[in-house]
Parts: sequence; structure tokens; C-alpha cells
Amino acid sequence: MEIILQSQDNFNEIAFLDLASGTVSIAQKTERKLKTNGYYNVHEGHVVGFFRLDENLYFVFDKQIIQFQENDNVFIESLPNSRCLFSIQRGQENIFTWEYECRQIMPPISAFQIVNPMISEEDFDIFTFIYNVVNNKDRKERIFRRS
Repeated sequence: MEIILQSQDNFNEIAFLDLASGTVSIAQKTERKLKTNGYYNVHEGHVVGFFRLDENLYFVFDKQIIQFQENDNVFIESLPNSRCLFSIQRGQENIFTWEYECRQIMPPISAFQIVNPMISEEDFDIFTFIYNVVNNKDRKERIFRRS
């Protein structure tokens, strides 16, 4: 089965994720109204994705695919030198942890909000987006649903 993910950085790019192998192929979008299941981003050379399949949300890191469970939590910790630690916790166990360079938004987000007040940090950092969705019951329920 293949999942189609929209690039978080480039509206004209999509990724095809083969669920059986975990292989991701990035391509140019040729159809404007193509239905996608979620978002992806290439961060420090790694493919990071977040999507819904049926009733479940999934996290992708390269070929690793994690299905979120109801009581999973996501954490982001700020570290020195503009680094962040992203982790997924299931019960008391960390099932995924990755240290990455935090996206530095220049100019600050407040400058973007003058033009468009709907812009937030999660528009620039997929990890912040995932954190905000997974830790908010209402957003978690609504995200990536087709009407």
C-alpha cells in the first residue's frame, strides 16, 4: 500500500511512502487537487512524516513507521546550541528519540504574523506540528480527515 504525503516546505512536492518497505520516493506534484494523507519534511537528511491511515495517526522517520496509540505523548526539549530533543513516549517508555537542529525562523515568527496572523512555528518545524497535534485531543481527532 502506498501513502501520499504533501511536503511541508514545498507545495509542489509530494512523497510516496510504501508502507510495506518504508521506502519514500519524492516527486513533483503534477495534479493540483491530489488527495494526500499527511505531511513530510526532509530534515538533516532524514525523511520525517506524519499521516493518518484509517483511524490511526502515524509517525515516519526514514524507514521506521510508528503507529500512535491513544495515550502516547510527544515531547520536545530545548537543548544548548540550537538543538532540540524530540521524543515519543508510550507509558513510561521512550519508543523514539531524536536530537535535531531546531528550525530558526528568521525573521521572528511575529514578523510573519503581521502579514498572516495564522502563521505559527509549526508551519516551519514538522516536529512542533506533530507535538501540537498529538498532545491536543481535538486536533488529534480532526487532523487529516477528508470531508
